[in-house]
Amino acid sequence: MNIEEIDNKIEALEAQKIQYRKDQLNKMNWYERLSFNHSTKEEQNKTYSMFKRGFKGYLQNYFKLIQFKASNNHFFISGFFELENKENGNKQTYYFSIEDLRFNPTFLIRTAKDFKDYTGGNNYYLSLDDFERLKSDLDIIVRFSLK
Repeated sequence: MNIEEIDNKIEALEAQKIQYRKDQLNKMNWYERLSFNHSTKEEQNKTYSMFKRGFKGYLQNYFKLIQFKASNNHFFISGFFELENKENGNKQTYYFSIEDLRFNPTFLIRTAKDFKDYTGGNNYYLSLDDFERLKSDLDIIVRFSLK
């Protein structure tokens, strides 16, 4: 085998690797994609689109969502959402950030005064390892802050 044949095999394997990654990603839902180490902006853009629909839908199903705004940044997703307590009408704004989708991202959430308050309240880091745990932790934070 000469060097040209080796290069051709390497190219073919690289193409297979890229296709395999795409196939794996395409099988994932919005939540599962957050834990995937993204290597291209294309992967991140698709995850952002799916996250935006999925997370907003989750918030609408479990809480009274007033507003939702997400931003697609360089390998991280951030934004704000506002919820209302169904029982007493109290409202609370939250800031969230999913940091660096290339390397084991974390999900940060905190209360905020409005959609421009990037410093807000205490930081809470939610696990992306288990969706049920994420929902439970988010529920605790929301219920506590929406008294």
